[in-house]
Amino acid sequence: MSDIGNIEFKYEYVTYEDKKKVIEVQLRELEVTHFGLLMTEPSRLNQSQEHIQWRQQKSFIESSIKRLRNKKERFFGEEE
Repeated sequence: MSDIGNIEFKYEYVTYEDKKKVIEVQLRELEVTHFGLLMTEPSRLNQSQEHIQWRQQKSFIESSIKRLRNKKERFFGEEE
């Protein structure tokens, strides 16, 4: 993913606050998805293939959350 601060495209209508809101909305959606996955964990014994796929999805969502949190930190700093 590209660094938000180094985006070469000039936005005319997207403000600093708009960008921050987009990242926050995406983080919320990822966290909701992660929580939903935790609520539907398949059995490791009875559904081993499903559990492997579930674990891969969970790992992908977790890494996406971490990357987006890092981007938010780099672009906006610790404002909250």
